Amino acid sequence: MRKSISPTEDRGPVELRFATAPGAKRLHVNIAGKVRDIMLPQALPQGGEYVLCVKPDKGQPAVSLVTEPIRIDCEKGLMRAGDWSDYGALKYYSGGIRYTKDVLLDSPGKKTVLDLGEVDATCEVSVNGCEPQVLIDPPYRLDITPYAHNGKNTISVLVYSSLANHYQTTPSPYRGEPHAGLIGPVTITK
Repeated sequence: MRKSISPTEDRGPVELRFATAPGAKRLHVNIAGKVRDIMLPQALPQGGEYVLCVKPDKGQPAVSLVTEPIRIDCEKGLMRAGDWSDYGALKYYSGGIRYTKDVLLDSPGKKTVLDLGEVDATCEVSVNGCEPQVLIDPPYRLDITPYAHNGKNTISVLVYSSLANHYQTTPSPYRGEPHAGLIGPVTITK
């Protein structure tokens, strides 16, 4: 049988563990207690698990140590194509994420089509820094022949999700399953 701790009792440190977004650089956390230790790996491009060791304020229940949503500042990170709501801290993120990849192409002038597969929800595609092309519904395909050249080409896809992930965090009739990102598969055909 576990002993209950009364609100006036002092208790030892509590460990809070959570996954964060790729490229996380800084965390903004409001805690009802004293942070004893923050175990943060150096900016992990692919994200990682972060641990806060907290000494709760007297009478503060452990379940309410974090008093506001955690905010995360990110720099460039590495993320595979797929549902970004599968990435810990991105589960409820609604906004934009840019995917960039260098690809080698040959046969300049031959019709070249970029097929992004599934995208949730809209995107802007730019090849070699050219004016972005906006795709708002399936099929998410773009003829990139005018922008591609022989050799290395940089393809940038800025995906904007809907508010569906954010609605998971608020009382709303628009809830569904969290889902967002460049789901793919991404292919280039000639």
